[in-house]
Amino acid sequence: LFGCEPGSGLCGATVSACAAEGLWRCSIELQDALCRQGAYVTLPVHNAKVTACEKAEKWRMASFLLAQVQAGYTRIDVITVNAASSACEKGRRWEWTFAMLEKACGFG
Repeated sequence: LFGCEPGSGLCGATVSACAAEGLWRCSIELQDALCRQGAYVTLPVHNAKVTACEKAEKWRMASFLLAQVQAGYTRIDVITVNAASSACEKGRRWEWTFAMLEKACGFG
């Protein structure tokens, strides 16, 4: 991907930069391309994508990304859950927020 070595910090930084600018779709597409090349994507990069979706009020995508992170990591962090729940709140989907919190805390 643009001469970027999978696993290099530059690839993750590029995804995070797109997410920080609110380019949520771009950040997801870049990460998908990196994963196809065999790159390992870190939790902070996933968090950046979820946060970008939250800022764009894309609650469904934020929820999907949270589930994706939970499937690939043994632990998520407060940033991931907070961004996804905030996206649901902005989308007036409070019931999704409760479901996410239950699952994140191990109750669901």
